[in-house]
This record gives sequence, structure tokens and C-alpha cells, in this order.
Amino acid sequence: MASLSVLAPSPLLRAGLAALLRTMGFEPVEEAADLKELKRRTTDERRSEILLISLPQRDEGLDALIQESKAWAPHAKVVLLAPGFDMPALSACFAAGAAGYLLEDISRDGLQYSLSLVSAGENVFPSDLANALSNSTSKHSGRVDTMDELRNLYATELEIDILRCVATGESNTFIGKKLGISDAEVSAHMKQILRKLRVSNRTQAALWGVARGLAPPFAALTQLAENTNGEEAQLTFKNSPTSQIH
Repeated sequence: MASLSVLAPSPLLRAGLAALLRTMGFEPVEEAADLKELKRRTTDERRSEILLISLPQRDEGLDALIQESKAWAPHAKVVLLAPGFDMPALSACFAAGAAGYLLEDISRDGLQYSLSLVSAGENVFPSDLANALSNSTSKHSGRVDTMDELRNLYATELEIDILRCVATGESNTFIGKKLGISDAEVSAHMKQILRKLRVSNRTQAALWGVARGLAPPFAALTQLAENTNGEEAQLTFKNSPTSQIH
């Protein structure tokens, strides 16, 4: 199992999490109140493969926290453990390069499975994301606002069409054929889309589009998981009926 560090301001919470994770086979498991303490106590050779960070009720400075964590341990996978579902926080989490966003009410088996998936290179999300995406796509006014938002970001009509295709999980080859342009042109436009949306990769751009009603959530997430082609991380819902984890 991967090495892991637990960051939590509560001594009781982090001690409990660390003990639980050791029984799951993660080794070694370090614990600290925050990143500053972990840096002080950890040598370069002992930097963990996974950083499990417990968020307080107010997660201000989330971007900075994740970026600082990634700067200190570039190869570590950052997973946030949040007290409740918060769509802006989740979006900020993945835009900053985190590998997971889990909720404190996750089951023991769900936590173990989620961290195992993260260790294998996948991204994990709470099942509440599905409900949030469903609600967002049901609001017609939100779609109008999205088009205004994209135009304010100086996105071209072609870039908007490509983003819509990406949000439905379509590959570059399929998008090129559909829009009558080459794969290379699709890739070039994708770079511009990522820059304008201020996201890091295709998965984050797809989530941005789905959350704003550019594509139906469930079909989009399923296709995105299947059509990776080395470009997207797999999307995995935890504690959902399809995962059979409760």
C-alpha cells in the first residue's frame, strides 16, 4: 500500500484516521496538524505518496493549500476530506490539481477503496456531485448565463462547440470529424480553452462545462471515464449505488 500523511487540526481526528489507515495497510502513515508541521518533521526521503487533508468548516485558501502541498511534494496525490459537499470548493480543489474530494461521512470501506483508486492514479468524487450536476443542468437560466460567461472569457464559437463536446465525453478524433477540423486543431483549441477557463486539464474543463449545463451529467461522466485516450483521469463516484459501497 502507498505511504500516506494525515493533516488535520484536531489531534483526536488525525490520530483516529492514522490508526484506521494503518489497519487498511497504508504504511507508513504520518500525521500532523498542518503542512508546516509536516514539512518540519519529514525528510525528503519520507515524503508520502498521498496527502489526506481534513478541511475545516470554512475552507478559505484552498487553492493555496493544494498548490503549496504540490510544490513541496510534486509527486504526491492530494485528497481533501471535507465536512460537507461544496461545489465551488470541489471545483477549486480539482482546478488546483487535487486527486480527490471526499466527505467526512464516507464509510470505512468507501475511504479505503477511494484511496486505493487515488493510489492507482484515478480521481475520486463524492456521490453528491451527481445531484449537484443534475440540479445545475435543470436550470435554463444557468445555461444562458454560461454562454455569457464564456463570451466574457473571449471564447470563440468554435471553442464553445469543442467545450460542449468535451463535456459530453467525446474524443478529439470524434470532435474533429463532427466539426470538420483536424485532431491537431482540436488540441490547439483545447489549449486555449484550458487557458481561458483557468483549469489544468481536460477533466477539469469537462466538469466546468457539465456543472454549467453544457451536457447531461450522467452520460457525460460515463463517457469521459471511458474515452480517456491518455487525456483524462477516470471519474469515479464513491458511496453511490453503482459503486456498491455504502
